[in-house]
Amino acid sequence: MKKFLRTIFTYDNFSCLFTLRNVTLALALIIPIIVWMVRKRSVPPGPFTFPIFGSFQLLGVDGKSLNKTLIEIGKKYGPIFRINLGNCYLTVVQGHDLIQEALTNGAEYFQRRPVWLHTAKAIYNGKGIIWGDGTEWQTINKIAGKTANQFVTSKSVMEATIQEEIRLILNELYLEKCRPINLRLIISNAVYNILSTLTFGERLEYDRSSCRTFKENLQSLALADIMRMPENYQIYSRWFSKKVESLSKTRSKIIEFLEPRLTNHKSAFVKRESKDFIDICVQHIRDGDSKLDDEDVLQSMIDLFTAGCEPTVSVLMWAFLFMVRYPEMQKRCRFEIMKAMSNSKNPSWGDRDKMLYVQAVLLEVKRFASAMSCGLPHTMDTDLELGGYRIPRGDIVIFHQYASHMDPTYWKRPSEFRPENFIDSDGKLIQHVAFFPYGHGPRACPFSSVTDKILYLTFTSILTQYELRSPDDSPMPSTDSVPGTIRFPKNYYVCPYPIES
Repeated sequence: MKKFLRTIFTYDNFSCLFTLRNVTLALALIIPIIVWMVRKRSVPPGPFTFPIFGSFQLLGVDGKSLNKTLIEIGKKYGPIFRINLGNCYLTVVQGHDLIQEALTNGAEYFQRRPVWLHTAKAIYNGKGIIWGDGTEWQTINKIAGKTANQFVTSKSVMEATIQEEIRLILNELYLEKCRPINLRLIISNAVYNILSTLTFGERLEYDRSSCRTFKENLQSLALADIMRMPENYQIYSRWFSKKVESLSKTRSKIIEFLEPRLTNHKSAFVKRESKDFIDICVQHIRDGDSKLDDEDVLQSMIDLFTAGCEPTVSVLMWAFLFMVRYPEMQKRCRFEIMKAMSNSKNPSWGDRDKMLYVQAVLLEVKRFASAMSCGLPHTMDTDLELGGYRIPRGDIVIFHQYASHMDPTYWKRPSEFRPENFIDSDGKLIQHVAFFPYGHGPRACPFSSVTDKILYLTFTSILTQYELRSPDDSPMPSTDSVPGTIRFPKNYYVCPYPIES
């Protein structure tokens, strides 16, 4: 044995090993491994990863609340963590300071969407306001903002449109007065009509099957949790699932409803008489200001509905839930509204500054609801340093709104509903740094001003006409939410009792 070892470890054998070719080959193999290990240590930490399959189950596909899952992971790994989903990585940012840094200082890096996700590519094809990218997205986003500003600044048109829908809500409540009713259907009908007027200049007549089907298809698309579909991350799951195919067909049916309206607008278009979103798009196209095509416009119309309607309905459902749970708070709101209205028949946007407590209540509703709790996904074309970590290019990045809105660092007793969160010691409204219900940066919701008006006018108008109570034979509405891409409260019923003059 000793003789054998002496034979191997002779100078001649070692000299044969350490040739220039062998050393170069060894370095070519070792250096990339060392670089990979060093770079891997610089990325955010995260939970254990299964080879090939990743940790996709952590997204809560078993029905568990995604928000609770992400908060639990954040407590263990910190405000930035990374999850292997199988064929890509998800980086989650939770601390508000980090979110603000990323979406304010690093806004130019986070403008992109992961349009390569299977569901996004198959259904949206990189078009529109939500999943659009590049110069086309910048143009269509600007047009959406212009439409919202035009609608909001045209006070008489805006308020008349909303008040007409509110009148119909009040009529429905009168028909069901003192009896249990689920508000979701009548509120959603109103919100969809406001957005349809803004988008293509007409209301949806729900006695027509085509309008009902159009709304139902929009709801299916809006409530589809495409980020949590396994088809995005595990190719084999596409062999068994028909979800993406079904959603693509749903989108096609929506397009069939919208295309004639786009065609009519183009044929009847008169320059400088832009009345709705389609008109403004057509004007941009004819002026040669953009390279938008019909597909961009049609998808953006869909986006205005899917991103604007269901989140707004969600916030209103939370608002009335808390009014039922806290009758004294409801009375205080009603007293302030009545006092501010003076001799007016209906609350108006101009009365808003006289209703500090009502404003605080609605702000707290938006905080607690966090309707789009995870926001929409972002991605980058380059590596980015954030919070001492390197976020690799190509990662899906989400900024966890719900975690920021429930962070005890910024909020006193965040799990409770407290309008006082938005009122300072001098009795003035607080502009809270950790509050961003419509997102941050260039990808923030362009329709936030429209949403705020709908929320305010609907909330105040109903409270002036009706006292909302929980049915005698029903428990108080739960503050638990239903799992899904938009955070809705669990179904509940209210009894509307007319307010005596």
